[in-house]
Amino acid sequence: MRRSPGGWAVAATALAVLTGAGLTGCGIPPGTSVRVDGPLPEIDSPQTSENPVLPPGPDQADSEVELVDNFLQAAAANPEDPVEVLREFVHQDDRGTWQPDPQILVVRADESVSTPGQQVRVQVPVHEIGVLTEDGTIEPRDVTQPRTLEFKVVPVADMPGDADVASRVEQRFQLVDPPDEIILSTSALGTYLLPRPVYYWGTEGEMLVPDLRWLPSALPVRQRAQTVMKWLGDGPAAWLPGALVGLPDDVTLAGNVVWSADRLEVPLTSASGEVDGRRLDAQLWWTLRPDLSGNRTLVLVVDGAERVLDGDYLALNPAAGPDPLRFAVLDGVVRQLRPDQEQDLPALAGGLNEEIHSAALSRDRRFAALVRAEPEERLRLSVARAAGLTESDLVADRMSRPAWLAGGTVGLVVADGQLYRFDETATVSRVRVPGGLTGIQAVAAAPDARRVALVASGRLYVASLVWRAGSFSMNEPRVLPTTAGDLEGVGFLQENWLAFVGDETGRSLLYEITVDGALERPLPNGEPGAPVSVDSFTAYPGDPTGQSARGKIMYEAENRAYVYAHGILPALIEAGDLYGVPADAEPGEPRAPFFLD
Repeated sequence: MRRSPGGWAVAATALAVLTGAGLTGCGIPPGTSVRVDGPLPEIDSPQTSENPVLPPGPDQADSEVELVDNFLQAAAANPEDPVEVLREFVHQDDRGTWQPDPQILVVRADESVSTPGQQVRVQVPVHEIGVLTEDGTIEPRDVTQPRTLEFKVVPVADMPGDADVASRVEQRFQLVDPPDEIILSTSALGTYLLPRPVYYWGTEGEMLVPDLRWLPSALPVRQRAQTVMKWLGDGPAAWLPGALVGLPDDVTLAGNVVWSADRLEVPLTSASGEVDGRRLDAQLWWTLRPDLSGNRTLVLVVDGAERVLDGDYLALNPAAGPDPLRFAVLDGVVRQLRPDQEQDLPALAGGLNEEIHSAALSRDRRFAALVRAEPEERLRLSVARAAGLTESDLVADRMSRPAWLAGGTVGLVVADGQLYRFDETATVSRVRVPGGLTGIQAVAAAPDARRVALVASGRLYVASLVWRAGSFSMNEPRVLPTTAGDLEGVGFLQENWLAFVGDETGRSLLYEITVDGALERPLPNGEPGAPVSVDSFTAYPGDPTGQSARGKIMYEAENRAYVYAHGILPALIEAGDLYGVPADAEPGEPRAPFFLD
């Protein structure tokens, strides 16, 4: 496997020594077993632990099953060169000849089953998620069927000197004939690797876009920024081709990042000699923000010129800032949810706010994309603005709630299984979705308008958008593995996390999943029950600089609107929660909720 200066290999020797010596002093006491099926950690804010954290080694296994559990976590200690760490689990007769495939396969592991015998057989059902690459990304795999890994475990006695078997000190376990692949459980990924966004500029725009990477927590804190900067210089992940641009003005790293208690110094050089300081500063501030804990100052040294970053870069990340306004449709009228201060809706002035099935409002509220009823129970897309209402040619039996991209003048909508774009003039055209994806049910766009999520034929996909001259094309969608089936809606809940609703054993549940499919978990108290269908599902990311990076979810079930905040049962949105409802009215039920795009 290729070694990268400044990458994971920097700490390889130290990691191997620490793993072989056990975990005393690393925050995990000897004998502790971290089970594969344990709960995933919370990832609401950047993890900034300055103490390397390592998974348990073979000596910490108290049983055959625990040895296998530890083996499935061990690659997290050093993803750059995991074989040497894993060899410690292998019997000495097989250790020298074991040459597994160097790829690190990430799997979701179910509960293991052991069969006693001279060699204890431990079987672990797994679902393949993807491959962890050298640049910290995970390449998803479209494997729908689970498979079972089988491990053979034998006891090995630790004996002092020439002592006989009766005087053995400790019972240990090792693997014989181990699998010829490197396996990493998602539980270990979520526990021992840190989710680190690397930020790039979107093409044709002034918005920073997060690109999710996974950084080993075993890497010493002084070397983390160096690794992240190398990833940044190498360019965006494979699923974002053409959607993002790298460092500006041919800027490259010119040496080692210098880390100290109060300062992080990044040496850079530019081939052109001219640097757009505003874009470079914002890009590096957001990328290195997790390394600035404890009021550490970020300093850039570009071609010898030192610059302290003390500006305000929040506005350049569209996910940062207060929660957007929320709305719902009540008796065909768009109304704003309390308690935010009520805002006027210029797009719907002049009698246009009526007979609405679902809607989307641009961020400045000058444009409204409306879905309205047509004869024979069909639906039509229209666009409203101060100048009036313009009907589009798009008429369908089934149509999703529309969505504007990045608060702008272009939007997306799904109609009868196909994806369409529209603009402020109500001009509609079909979006070419590479790969022949059909049966599209729902679409959601990230605030940066460079990443979208799709539900098609009950499965979850992500894709990137490449913008040119004010329009866009879509790269081929990538399927994400989910435990639930029959998905009905999706939205961006955090910068790099999606929320979706799916069916598990006959009931609907809310889930969250990373945009690479690596980690997935049901949301606490996220139980809509067993509705016939869930419609108008939407979410909006929380502020990544705030106390919680999770936003809220809203959806419609059985013609009633609900809002979900993390950990709290979905709450019914009632007419009294909306502005402008006459006191003497007998309103129906609010439905089709949405956030200001």
